[in-house]
Amino acid sequence: MPDSKQLDTDVAQPTQPSGPANKRRTTLWIAVTAVIILFLAIPYWYTSNPQSCTRCHDMQKYYDSWKISSHSTAANNCFVC
Repeated sequence: MPDSKQLDTDVAQPTQPSGPANKRRTTLWIAVTAVIILFLAIPYWYTSNPQSCTRCHDMQKYYDSWKISSHSTAANNCFVC
């Protein structure tokens, strides 16, 4: 009959991935996070200036008028108002 010490060692213990597997998982998380940040930052950067409105809306003459007015120096960006 096996002793109790032998039975304890026969049971497989769950282990955390280490070495290359853990490094790949960390690299994957960093890459996914970077892609998500880029997908959020690029549209924000693209639309964060007043001229971005003129790309989709027919308002170039209003933008040009605002740009030469004194209001454009008071509020450098439409989104400030």
